[in-house]
Amino acid sequence: MHAMRIRWELIGTMVRYTLPFLFDNYKNEAEVLLPYLLLGVLRKEVYHFSSAELLLPQKARYAPVPVFLDVGAFDGCFSSRLLQIMSALAPQVKPVVVAVEPHPSAYDDLSRNRDEKAWGQSMCMLNMAMSNETASSVVFGGIDLKFGGGRMTARLLSEGQEWIGPRSHVEQGTVDGLFNDGKCGLLPSQKIYLLKIDCEGHDGKVLLGAEELLRSQRVKYIIFEHGAGEMDLFKIIQRLWDFDYGCFFIMDRLLTPISPGWQHPSYRSTDHGGAVLNVDVWCANPHDPDVPAVIEGFVTNAGVPRAKEIALLALEDWRSMKPQFVKTVHEFHDMQRIAGLGVNFEFVSQIYLATFTGDLLRKGYGARPSPRDLRQALHMYRQAARMQGANSEQREMAKQARSVAATEVGTCYHFGDCAPRNLHAAIYWYNMSTLLFKTDIGEVLRDFALFELRQNNTDGS
Repeated sequence: MHAMRIRWELIGTMVRYTLPFLFDNYKNEAEVLLPYLLLGVLRKEVYHFSSAELLLPQKARYAPVPVFLDVGAFDGCFSSRLLQIMSALAPQVKPVVVAVEPHPSAYDDLSRNRDEKAWGQSMCMLNMAMSNETASSVVFGGIDLKFGGGRMTARLLSEGQEWIGPRSHVEQGTVDGLFNDGKCGLLPSQKIYLLKIDCEGHDGKVLLGAEELLRSQRVKYIIFEHGAGEMDLFKIIQRLWDFDYGCFFIMDRLLTPISPGWQHPSYRSTDHGGAVLNVDVWCANPHDPDVPAVIEGFVTNAGVPRAKEIALLALEDWRSMKPQFVKTVHEFHDMQRIAGLGVNFEFVSQIYLATFTGDLLRKGYGARPSPRDLRQALHMYRQAARMQGANSEQREMAKQARSVAATEVGTCYHFGDCAPRNLHAAIYWYNMSTLLFKTDIGEVLRDFALFELRQNNTDGS
């Protein structure tokens, strides 16, 4: 970790333009940031299944699905906006939105909106409260629309707290628990693309209940609301910083950096000596390749000079303070789960799965392959190329699948990235590929390797 000089002049610039929003209790709804956050769904570097195209329905079982968790979903307005933008940006992507809402009346509206807008395939609803602890039943006060300002003031009651008016009892869970318990079909190894929290004063505790996910960097983006009377904002920001997340206030076409190195006392809530009454906060890992694009697209307030430059400088500072630790393929991907996918596959799909596993080990797709990963990639390709056992109906398809794997073995030896460079071995495997199933690519690569071999012999004579 590197020490960082504090850029007081630039912090002062941001304070100058941020304080009027805070004093006026201006709250820019987080939905305005959504189009820029969702652009990352279009990235192609997750898994492209280039050598597993024939897995067909099986490959979808491991295809990454963007998961969005809307905690405090109310009537579904945020989720609705999210699904609309997703449909416009990437109609081929089928997201999963888990909408959690404890208020019985709001939950009824959420359910009705889901049915009316046909969200059924994309949304799973949970009528429960979220916090940092689980409980089979907790008291939820303020459920009367005519009491205490309506549903927006409803909240969990602490032990012994009195509340005049109607109350309800709901189950209480944690964000980590949703995945560990398999709620809505979620799996312990899955990642969250966006965790949005709007729990009317309870957001800090909800984040405490997501510690496992945050520590393992399985949440890409976080949006939460902070208001006076809650947990100290700087404590929340520091905890997220400990998990490698940098945070910004979401202002009017403005992102104000508020994580270590860019904090100012006025950014505390009013009951902690600052100016914050109610504000939305966005957090992300500074090393996330999509974050600069979010800043470039969203920060366009013409009345705030250098705002975009300052936000990008904050990002640069946070990266230097938190050097990126790049994981190996085995650390980054659930290789055991991928291997288990083939248990019920028919023979040809098993060949393609082995080849795909080799691709994953060789190319990383978000990870950095280690020497061990690369050696295992060669092993998987060779295993796929030599697999035997196809019945008479599958024999030709199996040869084609094995040909693909043999070509990959050839490229390992040809280019030297996952095997010692050996043109003779590369030619051998390219020949095997064309004998199994004649393709242009196998022949072109073989001829290329032969040309190189002759050229090397000529140069050496």
